[in-house]
Amino acid sequence: MGVCLTYLIIVSCERSGCGCVIQEHFKCLYDQSCRMDLTNRRFCKHCRLRKCFEIGMKREYILTAEEKAQKRLKIEQNRLNVLMLLLLPPFCGHTGQPALAGTSS
Repeated sequence: MGVCLTYLIIVSCERSGCGCVIQEHFKCLYDQSCRMDLTNRRFCKHCRLRKCFEIGMKREYILTAEEKAQKRLKIEQNRLNVLMLLLLPPFCGHTGQPALAGTSS
């Protein structure tokens, strides 16, 4: 039985709205013997993906380009919300006015 040396990832093209299918081929250049650890995991996409599948990842977990863009947008919106909260003056829940420094309610 032969071993497949290439992983084929298929995602739909959502950027242009054409609905076409993009195929990404991940090949290992080092005979599938790459060590996967914190320092080397980004070096070989093929071996990293193979290890993910070996430990139980499902193909459905791979995000499409549109899902990645939505996730990035949500993260950026959350960052902006946190910055806005940090920049706003403290708010007094009793009076509805900004809390003044040095006063106690």
